[in-house]
Amino acid sequence: MNRPPALRAVIADDHTLVRTGFQLIGLRNGLAAHGGELTTGPTPTGGYPITARIPWQTP
Repeated sequence: MNRPPALRAVIADDHTLVRTGFQLIGLRNGLAAHGGELTTGPTPTGGYPITARIPWQTP
């Protein structure tokens, strides 16, 4: 699959955040509306990274 250029942002918490999950749904829906992607999930060491892929087009 040939993807257009994109910005990739990774955020990883330090185990002090309170997560309800509703914010992730909003982020995922917002990114999807613009052709982006959001992946989330726990790591084996206990972290919880959030990776956003945001389509990027130059003028």
